[in-house]
Amino acid sequence: MKQFFSVCLLVCAQPLAAAEIKSETVAGGAGLPLQVISAGEPGQPEILLIHGFSLSSSSWTQQFESLGDDYRIVAFDLRGHGNSAQPWEAAGYADTELWADDVAAVIAATGLKKPTVVAWSYGGHVTLDYIRKYGTAKLAGVLLSGSTAGMLPFPAPDPETAKRFMRQRQLSLSANSGDRFDAAHSFVTGMAVEPLDHDIIHREVAAAVLLTPRVRTAMQGRSLDNADLKGKLTLPVLFVVGSQDRSATYESIVELMPELPNAAVSYYEDTGHMPFIERQARFDAEVRRFVASGLESFRAP
Repeated sequence: MKQFFSVCLLVCAQPLAAAEIKSETVAGGAGLPLQVISAGEPGQPEILLIHGFSLSSSSWTQQFESLGDDYRIVAFDLRGHGNSAQPWEAAGYADTELWADDVAAVIAATGLKKPTVVAWSYGGHVTLDYIRKYGTAKLAGVLLSGSTAGMLPFPAPDPETAKRFMRQRQLSLSANSGDRFDAAHSFVTGMAVEPLDHDIIHREVAAAVLLTPRVRTAMQGRSLDNADLKGKLTLPVLFVVGSQDRSATYESIVELMPELPNAAVSYYEDTGHMPFIERQARFDAEVRRFVASGLESFRAP
C-alpha cells in the first residue's frame, strides 16, 4: 500500500497537465485490486486507454497531458502489472474472462458510458477479451496501436530479432534484479526507431521491472488467439502501425482489412512500436479525429 500511495502522490504532484489526474483502486475480475487513473469530467468525450505487456498506465502520460483537458480519459494497470495486484495462481492470468471482467469493472466504476478504446500492443488482446464476453454495445470504437489483437498470428521475427527476444526473455526471468533491469532496458529502447527521451526510458523500464518472473511465466499460459472475432467487430476499428514495427506489420493489417466490415489503417513512416510516443502529435491528433467522427476522415477517397 505504501508503494501505491507514493506513486499516486508522485503522479498527482507533477505539473504535467492542466487537467487533474485522479487515482483510485477498482475491484476487477474476481475482486482483484486494479489501479485506475483518470482525468476529465462526466459529459466529455470518453477514452479508455489500455497499455501493453509488462508496462503500465504510465505509458499514456503524454496522452493525459495532451488530451486531458478535452476528454474524459481513463487508464488502468493490467492485472499483474504496475500497481495492480498480482494473482498468485496461474489461473488468474490464463482465464480470458478475468481480463474481460477487469475492463468491464473499470468502465463501470469510472462511470464511462460509451468510450473509445485506445489499446496498445497486448492491450489489443485485452480489448478483444472484453468484446468476446461483453460485446461491442458499450464501445464507440477501437483504435489498435501496434496490434492485430490476436486476429492474426504474430509475425515471425528475423533471426537477429528472434535471438535478441530470446535473450531478453532469459534475462527477464532471472532471479538477479540486475539481469531483469537489463532486459527491461533492452525491451523499452528496442521498441522505438529513434532514441527515446531519458525520462520516458526511465518511466517505462521502471514499469517493466515490476512485472515479476512468476507473472511473466504465468501469462504464457493464456490464449491470445482471437481470429474467430474478426467478423464480429462491426464497430469502427482504426489500426495505427509503424513502418518498423515487428509486432504488427502494415502488410499483415492490410491482409486483415477485408475481413473487418468497418476498419481503416494509418501508417507511420520511420516509426517503431510506440507511435503514441514516437509521433505523439500526429497520434493524438488522430485520436481526436477518430473519437469525433469514427473512420470518416481515415478512409481513402
